[in-house]
Amino acid sequence: MLEKITEQTKKLQQSKGGHIFYEYQNEESYIQNTVSYIIAGIEQEDHVIVIENDRVYPMIERQLQNELRKEDLEKVHRVNNFDFYCFKGDFNSATIISYFKKFIGPFIDNNISIRTCGC
Repeated sequence: MLEKITEQTKKLQQSKGGHIFYEYQNEESYIQNTVSYIIAGIEQEDHVIVIENDRVYPMIERQLQNELRKEDLEKVHRVNNFDFYCFKGDFNSATIISYFKKFIGPFIDNNISIRTCGC
């Protein structure tokens, strides 16, 4: 599975954009794949925005702390998925897009390459 994620990540880098839908049945595998995706992004000098819940993110963060240097960890930016998707109390796509644009604005303005990973 790691090879598939790494290959997809390379393709995204080459295409300068894309979206991958990832369905999972096993939370442990999901966490490991998410960590692999984040590390691949850091290795390609991207910042990574992780949209995840309060229960799962600490497990991802622990693995990242074991595998990344402090300066690399600073390139990982976490957004609570409830805050992200229900920013104004609803699950309205226009609201979500508006919140996303506001969040990524500083990265875009400073020409910082980003990738997102969200649940």
